[in-house]
Amino acid sequence: MSWLLVLAVPLFVPPVGRYFGMTPFFGEDSMWRKREIGDRVSKDIDNNVVKFPETKPDLKLVEPPKDTIDVTRPPYTIGINESGNVQFSMKTDYCNTTLTMNDEGVIGLIEDLAHYIRRTHTVTIEGK
Repeated sequence: MSWLLVLAVPLFVPPVGRYFGMTPFFGEDSMWRKREIGDRVSKDIDNNVVKFPETKPDLKLVEPPKDTIDVTRPPYTIGINESGNVQFSMKTDYCNTTLTMNDEGVIGLIEDLAHYIRRTHTVTIEGK
């Protein structure tokens, strides 16, 4: 019986329990004490909560993409700018994109596109 009492000392005496790394049954850092404080705090929070009125979000619907192309406005243009570089402009319903390249960049882009197309298709280019 005395051996059981010696084993139970860390559970009832907080300094001895902390020495052995155990949480005592009774004391400020006990599990029951923490649960009691947590319940009290949660009840206080529930009583002090202010409920705001519900708001409805203002949703602006975006128009779905059109199946037809507006032919009055070309989807892209290719030209030469003031600096002599090739300028490719693409216009969509939502934005405009401009790509400006020098002659070497245009040649590199054409070669890259030709390489990509030749992987899946047979293409022959005839010239003078």
